[in-house]
Order: sequence, then structure tokens, then C-alpha cells
Amino acid sequence: PGSSDLGDLIPCMDPAAAVGIMTMARSMSVSGIVGVNAFLEDYAGENPYQQYICYQYAKVRLDELCDEENYYFDDDVTKYMCKAKKFGQLSTLEADPVDGHTYVYADAKCPFPTSFYKVALGNFGNEHDDPDKPGVNNLKCPFKGFKTDATTGEDVPIPFAIGQCYASRKIPADVFEKSESSATLAQGILDVVPVIEDLLQCAFVNNAFSSMVGPCDDMATALTNLYAGFLLVALGYFLTWVSTLVVVSRLQYYKVGCTDAGDRYKN
Repeated sequence: PGSSDLGDLIPCMDPAAAVGIMTMARSMSVSGIVGVNAFLEDYAGENPYQQYICYQYAKVRLDELCDEENYYFDDDVTKYMCKAKKFGQLSTLEADPVDGHTYVYADAKCPFPTSFYKVALGNFGNEHDDPDKPGVNNLKCPFKGFKTDATTGEDVPIPFAIGQCYASRKIPADVFEKSESSATLAQGILDVVPVIEDLLQCAFVNNAFSSMVGPCDDMATALTNLYAGFLLVALGYFLTWVSTLVVVSRLQYYKVGCTDAGDRYKN
């Protein structure tokens, strides 16, 4: 940035590349929550008031996001994307092959997309009627669905428990507890995402200071190395986030070979 001497020392990431990475990461977050909600729907039965995991991001057309007054325009990532679009820096983003429009993911405000989608991923195990942090504990069955075989050491289903849980359309206690633990870990990683996105948007360079006066040679070198370290840490968190989202999307097939959630409707 022209307003910061640090910007001349540490080059910022190309806005199109930064937006592309954020869009990919946010889309994977949405896909993971789709898998968790599909898992919950399998057990919700005919309960029309069942609560689901809130979607943190909304898929929107870039032109509609930036050229029209909308619900999402006030968040920092949207402002970053729209500023880059205004200066023609996002022309290389890949368009949707079906309609030719470019899509991005803006911050959503929970509950989203309806009032029934208001459970934060990290609150998975909370009581469903908690006024501040509702969860889906109403779907937890009192019976454990699996036991360890004394001969093979493998987990095997307990027919009576599975039958009771299935009849009441609830999740076996041990499966629920594993899902709750994974959801809590996934939420911890999602909470770090804004920090990573700040790095992608070059917030460190923009916000550090506007000018450097000598002698600054050693400090400039140290800051360059520090920023490179931040990027490596961010990349590490990003890869961990991706891995966790894959795990979360497979929770519905826990104990059944960890089949990918995308295969649930395949013959």
C-alpha cells in the first residue's frame, strides 16, 4: 500500500489470489457443515423444530455483493473484496461454468439461512433449549451403540442399544460424544480463520505503521523474516483446517469405514 513504508518492504499477496484462497476455504467450511446437518437430519425424524448447525458463510455473486445494497456489506472481508473489484484486481477469478458469474462467500449472521440454523459448531453438545448457546443434545441417546470385542479389540455394534436409539431417532451416546469432540475441535480451528484472513489481506502491513525512520535496517530485515514466519504459521493452520473439515464431513459415517459424505447417496 502506498500509505505504508512497510508495504514497500513486504509485498502483499495479489488480491485475486487472496480472494481465491478465502473463497475455497470458506466453501469447504460450508461443505463440512452441510455434512453435519445431513447427519443431524438423519436423526431428526419428523421433528419440525429440530435445530441445525449455522452456516458461517453465504455464497453470493460478486457483482451483487459489491454493486447492490445487501445484508453482508459491512464485514471486513466483503469490503476487501469489493475494493479489489473496484480497482479491477479480481478479473482473473474463475467464473461459474454454468451461469458465467463469479461467486464468493460473505460472512453470514447466525441464525442462517433460517431461524432453525442457529447452533454454532462448537456448541454441538449443548442443550437445545439453552437461551444463549443452543446445541443438539436432544438427539443424544442414553445408550452406547458399540462395545469393544474382547477377542479382536474392534468396536462392534450392540443390537439392543442400536435398536432403541434408532426407534427413538437419536444418536448413540458414544457416537454423539465423538461427534461433539470433533465439532469442538473444528470450531477451535474456525475461530482462527479471521486471523489467517487478515494475513491474506495484508492487514499486518496495512496496520503496522505508516512510516519508518532510520536507522531501521536491522528491524526491516527482522520484520521481513517475522512476516514470512506468520505466513508459514497461517499456511499450517489452513491445512489443519482443511483436514478437520474433511473429518467433520464424515461424522455421519462414524464406525462405518469413514465413507466420504459425498458418497451417501451413491448406489
